[in-house]
Amino acid sequence: MLSGVHGANGREALVGSVERASRYVSIIAMPLAFGLMLLARPTLTLLVGSLYEGGVFPLAILALASTATIISLVLSPILIVLNETLLALALLNCTAG
Repeated sequence: MLSGVHGANGREALVGSVERASRYVSIIAMPLAFGLMLLARPTLTLLVGSLYEGGVFPLAILALASTATIISLVLSPILIVLNETLLALALLNCTAG
């Protein structure tokens, strides 16, 4: 989709696509990740009971780390279309490990 927009209309046409993609990420995915981070204890207690209360900090850390993954999933296809493959690879590599 992004390569079609880039091929038909040039680099400037990607601005709208980037704005739409980042808007939905910032409205939906990021608040969910931060909310899970902040509400890790009640979430675990509600879903699996107080027996697994030791998993609160790992769940909070995973929720916080998912924000970097969410951002890289939005940005890496755009960078690949713009022929910034090394930057896209570095971005994916930073979030993978």
